[in-house]
Amino acid sequence: MRDVDDRVFHQLFEYAENHFSMEEEYMIKLNFPGTEEHILAHDKFRAELKSMMQEFTSYDELFRQALSEFLSEWLKGHIYGIDKKLEEFILKSSFK
Repeated sequence: MRDVDDRVFHQLFEYAENHFSMEEEYMIKLNFPGTEEHILAHDKFRAELKSMMQEFTSYDELFRQALSEFLSEWLKGHIYGIDKKLEEFILKSSFK
């Protein structure tokens, strides 16, 4: 079970890395004014995810619950907050 959990956790981290890299490149190309803030949010997510990975010695129910809560809160806050600003910028830019 630990091997499966390790793979899933690493796939999550790899997916986030790929997504963040593409999004960051896109923001830079667009000269999005919130790029620095957005990248800092991504960096914080990376650091927190790595910390969780090191903090928990086993992927027990407590870990799964903590990870689920962290991801749920982070995604809601990120998507409805900082990503919304990027979306608004892109939409405004597209119509000029």
